[in-house]
Amino acid sequence: MGKWHLGYPPAFGPLRSGYDEFFGPMAGGVDYFTHCASTGTHDLWFGEEERAEEGYLTDLITNRSIDYVQRMAADAKSGKPFFLSVHYTAPHWPWETRDDEALAQEIKANLFHLHGGNIHLPAHDSPHGRRHWQNHGQFARAGFGGQHLGRVHQ
Repeated sequence: MGKWHLGYPPAFGPLRSGYDEFFGPMAGGVDYFTHCASTGTHDLWFGEEERAEEGYLTDLITNRSIDYVQRMAADAKSGKPFFLSVHYTAPHWPWETRDDEALAQEIKANLFHLHGGNIHLPAHDSPHGRRHWQNHGQFARAGFGGQHLGRVHQ
């Protein structure tokens, strides 16, 4: 579950690399709301089929992971192991929290925005960048680490 970043179907993909199921983007970075890659094209997949789903990407990956664990639970209790590999795009760029859906529309065609700062303009030198960097820090500490991994682990 989560980002693949190792090639696209039909020649490449998780199902061609030993995984039984896959849900997530094939590219390394996508927008958390539109699920578009840096090219502006939609990039959310279920298996080898492109899938349109609404929602914040980290939540969608978490929910799919929980569903997978629940479906495997009965066999696991009887001794059959299973493997779940979860690859969140968070806390990577584009730095978007659940409060940044408006930003998703602004950067849809160009995910390479610099709101979080860059080598020429650190985040703390820009009010917009400061806000995004603070959101990113809160997201990384509370939302990503605690909420999502904790839900899958339960």
